[in-house]
Amino acid sequence: MRRRRTKRVGFTLIEMMIVVLVVSILATIGMQQYASAMATARRTEATIGLSRVWELQQAYYQRNLQFSTTLQGLGFTVPEGRILSTTRVSGRRYVYTLSQPWGLQSWYCTAVGNIDGDQWVDVVESGQFRPSINL
Repeated sequence: MRRRRTKRVGFTLIEMMIVVLVVSILATIGMQQYASAMATARRTEATIGLSRVWELQQAYYQRNLQFSTTLQGLGFTVPEGRILSTTRVSGRRYVYTLSQPWGLQSWYCTAVGNIDGDQWVDVVESGQFRPSINL
């Protein structure tokens, strides 16, 4: 008597578990890369904002031989932003604060926000100091 070989259809439980494990590992790696790319993209707002403050401060210095003491004096705004005070402006993700810790020949601006959802705030900063020359 001859035995008939039947074709096996489907997957075993072990094969399915291996596939689920591989897909889970790839998804975890992909989510980490995605979160990192999103944080970098969100940081662009601060970079553009601080670059704008830099440009406005340079132009202000050329006209007045000192830096502006306020963001309003510079005419600094951000899209979807609101003015919190003369030295603070809130954007979509960051709050920009201008200070002059070393006098009128200096400026320091920070952009503070939490862009990646962790417990630490993200700070991007820019500034300039021009030493006064006594002749």
